[in-house]
Amino acid sequence: MNMRDIKAAHLEAAMDQMKPHMRSVFKNAMGKVYTYAIKHEIVDKDLMSLITLKTTVETKEKTPFTLTEINKLKAFKHPLNDTAIILLYTGMRINELLEIKCENVHLDERYIIGGTKTKAGKNRVIPIHDAAYPLIKARYEPGNKYLITKDNKKINYATYRINYWNKMNSALGFKHTPHDTRHTFTTFADRCGINKVALKRILGHTLSDMTDHYTHKDLDELLTEINKIVY
Repeated sequence: MNMRDIKAAHLEAAMDQMKPHMRSVFKNAMGKVYTYAIKHEIVDKDLMSLITLKTTVETKEKTPFTLTEINKLKAFKHPLNDTAIILLYTGMRINELLEIKCENVHLDERYIIGGTKTKAGKNRVIPIHDAAYPLIKARYEPGNKYLITKDNKKINYATYRINYWNKMNSALGFKHTPHDTRHTFTTFADRCGINKVALKRILGHTLSDMTDHYTHKDLDELLTEINKIVY
């Protein structure tokens, strides 16, 4: 981001994702950046000095969305509201979704290659639920690098939280985190009787027999299982 466009909320959102040590490193580094920026009249004040350093990681209870909340969410009007619905129907983490490239979206075969964080989670096949398909198709632009964009530009996590998620929570009276969509997915997958092995594959959890190769039969089975989820 342009230095002048950074707000305190952007810095806080970024630091919320860090471990205590990295928060300290980040605050120190950004303090030096602001010192330089003020000296050269790029900005007028040091926003980093206004932020209190959190020394512990807050452990937030994972709370799945209720069906009533999901219905409210589906009716919420916002250009990025489709992303929350996609998360609910794929089980992806928000950072995974924001990193999805259009070249890894296979609409005809109804799957996405994506995932981050763990070895088992990377480059995995994520089947596209029937309910998510039209939303993903509407987002798909071969000329764009990333699936989720605003003005053809990639959206980072901090911007996503500030411009959409926080506003949605406030408008609907929710206290959910984006990760609660993944917890909702696993909760309803269990209720709807999804095969445990298929669920682990979809979520990117380690399997003793996990392979990098998926056959059409594997994909068909994953599509059958994921479509058991009904909200």
